Amino acid sequence: MKESIYLETTVVSYFTSKISRDIIVLAHQEITQEWWPKALKRFEVFISEIVVEEAGLGDVEAAKKRLEALKDFPHLEFVRRNDG
Repeated sequence: MKESIYLETTVVSYFTSKISRDIIVLAHQEITQEWWPKALKRFEVFISEIVVEEAGLGDVEAAKKRLEALKDFPHLEFVRRNDG
Protein backbone atom coordinates (compact mmCIF):
# COMPACT_ATOMS: atom_id res chain seq x y z
CA MET A 1 0.00 0.00 0.00
CA LYS A 2 1.29 3.44 -0.95
CA GLU A 3 1.69 6.22 1.54
CA SER A 4 -0.74 9.10 1.07
CA ILE A 5 0.04 12.77 0.60
CA TYR A 6 -2.06 15.90 0.28
CA LEU A 7 -1.14 18.10 -2.65
CA GLU A 8 -1.69 21.79 -2.07
CA THR A 9 -2.13 24.45 -4.71
CA THR A 10 1.41 25.84 -4.69
CA VAL A 11 2.84 22.52 -5.86
CA VAL A 12 0.62 22.27 -8.93
CA SER A 13 1.29 25.95 -9.65
CA TYR A 14 5.05 25.37 -9.68
CA PHE A 15 4.55 22.26 -11.83
CA THR A 16 2.46 23.94 -14.54
CA SER A 17 3.61 27.57 -14.62
CA LYS A 18 5.79 29.28 -17.20
CA ILE A 19 9.47 29.27 -16.36
CA SER A 20 10.22 32.14 -14.02
CA ARG A 21 13.12 34.58 -14.24
CA ASP A 22 13.17 34.77 -10.43
CA ILE A 23 15.93 32.38 -9.35
CA ILE A 24 14.11 31.16 -6.21
CA VAL A 25 10.85 30.50 -8.04
CA LEU A 26 12.77 28.83 -10.86
CA ALA A 27 14.45 26.51 -8.34
CA HIS A 28 11.05 25.59 -6.90
CA GLN A 29 9.75 24.93 -10.41
CA GLU A 30 12.68 22.69 -11.30
CA ILE A 31 12.46 20.72 -8.05
CA THR A 32 8.73 20.27 -8.56
CA GLN A 33 9.20 19.16 -12.18
CA GLU A 34 11.64 16.50 -10.98
CA TRP A 35 9.56 15.48 -7.96
CA TRP A 36 6.12 15.24 -9.65
CA PRO A 37 6.49 12.03 -11.70
CA LYS A 38 8.32 10.29 -8.86
CA ALA A 39 5.65 11.27 -6.36
CA LEU A 40 2.84 9.95 -8.55
CA LYS A 41 4.52 6.54 -8.58
CA ARG A 42 5.39 6.52 -4.89
CA PHE A 43 2.36 8.10 -3.20
CA GLU A 44 -1.39 8.07 -3.37
CA VAL A 45 -2.02 11.77 -3.97
CA PHE A 46 -5.11 13.54 -2.66
CA ILE A 47 -6.41 17.05 -3.16
CA SER A 48 -9.42 18.93 -1.83
CA GLU A 49 -12.12 21.06 -3.40
CA ILE A 50 -10.28 24.06 -1.98
CA VAL A 51 -7.24 23.18 -4.10
CA VAL A 52 -9.45 22.85 -7.18
CA GLU A 53 -11.08 26.22 -6.46
CA GLU A 54 -7.73 27.95 -5.96
CA ALA A 55 -6.23 26.28 -9.06
CA GLY A 56 -9.12 27.58 -11.14
CA LEU A 57 -8.44 31.22 -10.24
CA GLY A 58 -6.30 33.74 -12.11
CA ASP A 59 -5.12 33.63 -15.69
CA VAL A 60 -7.50 31.45 -17.72
CA GLU A 61 -4.80 29.51 -19.59
CA ALA A 62 -2.72 28.94 -16.46
CA ALA A 63 -5.84 27.79 -14.59
CA LYS A 64 -6.62 25.29 -17.38
CA LYS A 65 -3.14 23.79 -17.04
CA ARG A 66 -3.44 23.53 -13.26
CA LEU A 67 -6.88 21.94 -13.41
CA GLU A 68 -5.76 19.49 -16.10
CA ALA A 69 -2.85 18.39 -13.90
CA LEU A 70 -5.24 17.85 -10.97
CA LYS A 71 -8.11 16.13 -12.78
CA ASP A 72 -7.32 12.52 -11.82
CA PHE A 73 -6.59 12.96 -8.12
CA PRO A 74 -9.19 11.87 -5.57
CA HIS A 75 -10.69 14.64 -3.45
CA LEU A 76 -10.72 14.73 0.31
CA GLU A 77 -13.93 15.99 1.82
CA PHE A 78 -13.65 19.41 3.43
CA VAL A 79 -15.78 19.72 6.52
CA ARG A 80 -16.45 23.18 7.90
CA ARG A 81 -16.55 23.38 11.66
CA ASN A 82 -19.17 25.48 13.32
CA ASP A 83 -17.64 26.57 16.62
CA GLY A 84 -20.29 29.13 17.37
